[in-house]
Amino acid sequence: MDLEALVPEFYFPPTAGKTPNGKLKRAVGKAGRWSVRRRMGDGRYATESLNVLADDVAPANNKGVLSYDQAVRRIQGISKLVGGADISVKDAATDWADWKSLTARDHRSRINYRSTARRIAEAFPRKTLRTITTGDLTRYRDRFLAEVDRDRDDYMEALCRRRSTANRSLATVKAVLNRAAQEHGYGGDRVWNNAKKFSKAENFGSRQNILTPDQCRTLLISIEDDAFRDLVHIALLTGCRYGELRTARVRDLDVSAKTLDVDGKTGPRTITIGNDALSILKRLTDRVNNKRRCIFLRSNGKEWDHDDQQDPMSDAVEAAGLEPGTVFYDLRHTCLSKWIADGVPIRAVAEQAGTSVEMLERSYAKFIPDQKQQWFSSGAV
Repeated sequence: MDLEALVPEFYFPPTAGKTPNGKLKRAVGKAGRWSVRRRMGDGRYATESLNVLADDVAPANNKGVLSYDQAVRRIQGISKLVGGADISVKDAATDWADWKSLTARDHRSRINYRSTARRIAEAFPRKTLRTITTGDLTRYRDRFLAEVDRDRDDYMEALCRRRSTANRSLATVKAVLNRAAQEHGYGGDRVWNNAKKFSKAENFGSRQNILTPDQCRTLLISIEDDAFRDLVHIALLTGCRYGELRTARVRDLDVSAKTLDVDGKTGPRTITIGNDALSILKRLTDRVNNKRRCIFLRSNGKEWDHDDQQDPMSDAVEAAGLEPGTVFYDLRHTCLSKWIADGVPIRAVAEQAGTSVEMLERSYAKFIPDQKQQWFSSGAV
């Protein structure tokens, strides 16, 4: 008896990234074993034996001998375990984009869906529903933050925006993979759903950490490394970015004019330095014959690299009992906010800090609670 016609639409594990339909039948020739014919997606078919007997020669026992219904349940159980396992992320993303395009509002939306699918495919080459891991998704999420320039004035705001973007992109990847798993009957672990989004991304970075004078002093006392303490102290006194300080050379300091030439993301500028900062810089540059040498060196004599400040800053913040998440850039926030609070003209602050008045008004005019309490404790009487 030919049973192919009785199962016209039966999903079987896919090959070549497609989801072919399969048909359950009895093996041709001497009766006895069930087999499955599956469509390969290119017009070809493949037949695979289930290696179990049919019940036309012996009573069905749902073990080595299966009735038709038992054979159907057996292969359905196999399909639920491995169906769709070899679907690639690229094919899943392409199918998702095609599906979303069906209800897209306009041509631009369709282009955006396809662009999103292409970026997802490029992010997970050679990955399938079975081989992709939670770690793959987590690294994909974290790459969005690595693109943020730490020396930009609105770093925290930019980081906040990137965290939100990372969350949206992660959610899209999950939707792509979940749809593919659903469409292709994948019954394996959907490990991608274990990847966590950034918590409270919409609020992250909206509040800068402005240190009080006591907190600044505690921070400096808590730093055991003399070289790093000098770097932090100058940042608090000048409002310079970390990148500007680590690349400053001995030749850039003019002791008589009390100025320091720095160069950063907004280009070169000359800043005015006060007596406290000048004292530290003179100590670091006295008797240094190589004028091209960096002013600030690590304790091992090497130059500070791009992210070398992160670990010692985290240790210092913890030792000083400051709010977790306080970063080196908050030293700049603290300095600039103090200047503004002390009544320094905002245009002068902008010139000294290498930023714009608009950026200062939006990002740096944050005043510590004690000052606000002092200013507004009384009214007109």
